[in-house]
Amino acid sequence: MKLSVIVITYNQENFIEDTLNSIISQKTNFKFEIIVSDDASLDKTQQVIAKIKEENHDLIKPIYNDENLGPNKNLLQAIKRAEGEFIAFCEGDDYWVDNKKIQKQVDFLEKHQNMGLCHTNFSILNQESGQLIEDVNDGSTDGSIDIFNKYAQMDNIKIIHQENEGLSMARNKGLEVAKGEYLCFIDNDDIYTPSFLSDAKCIIKENQLDFLEFDFFFSYTNRKNKKARIVREKKNIQKIFTDYQDLEIILVNDGSTDSSKDVVSKKVKSCKNIKYFEQSNKGVSAARNLGVSKASGEFIAFLDSDDYWTDKHLIKLIQLLKRQNDLNWA
Repeated sequence: MKLSVIVITYNQENFIEDTLNSIISQKTNFKFEIIVSDDASLDKTQQVIAKIKEENHDLIKPIYNDENLGPNKNLLQAIKRAEGEFIAFCEGDDYWVDNKKIQKQVDFLEKHQNMGLCHTNFSILNQESGQLIEDVNDGSTDGSIDIFNKYAQMDNIKIIHQENEGLSMARNKGLEVAKGEYLCFIDNDDIYTPSFLSDAKCIIKENQLDFLEFDFFFSYTNRKNKKARIVREKKNIQKIFTDYQDLEIILVNDGSTDSSKDVVSKKVKSCKNIKYFEQSNKGVSAARNLGVSKASGEFIAFLDSDDYWTDKHLIKLIQLLKRQNDLNWA
């Protein structure tokens, strides 16, 4: 199976049919499955799913929860059912407009095996009027700068205008002039509640976090320095055991050609908490998905072999997720 599409839903009977039909209509040269996990909806969401399942019995694999698990546990149980080499996500009230979406994304990830994630742009639709909600575009070739200047009269707002050099350059320019104790990145099409900043600050202080993430993110690191990476692998494993005991560590060797296997072999033999898996080189996405499929924990944490965690990293994240049940990621 090349791809698993994960759909989690709760009380979305008005949207789930469009969601599933947009996935079913995808044109691909590979097989994929749709795992729909309904979190004990109180409306007719499950009935809609069952109807579509009858018409597409080989494609849709439903999960009907008897009790509400919350979005985090509901998502994890769906991921564990996935059999695909790649995993795609679509919320129960979203739908895809490009019927070649997943074909394009799989082609991209197979061509760029150093990438672990890719995503597309999206539009917001007013469910009552059916009209698209227009965003202010990046680049400020429209009236954005005029809007910004209107608010620049406020003392705590600084406007920086430069030639369009891309999002990364714009963000770096903002970092150069930032003076705050905390940094918060907000895209021009994001909308937050009035209490968002104060709530985020409280969570960071109470849990002594270095950062707080409300959505997914990914990064790419140059891995040419193999010696440094192998040293970090040793430190990473030791650091995980020092900070948190009630866990399993899943190591996936994605066809390494250096001595990575030798480095971790002693730890694997001496510790029952470590599960080691090997595969031919298939890229970051396939390696991560293999690890997820072997996981049995309530929570899943990711750590690349050339990264490392600061003190109490896992403890702080788990405490936060248990206390903030509405968070899917941290």
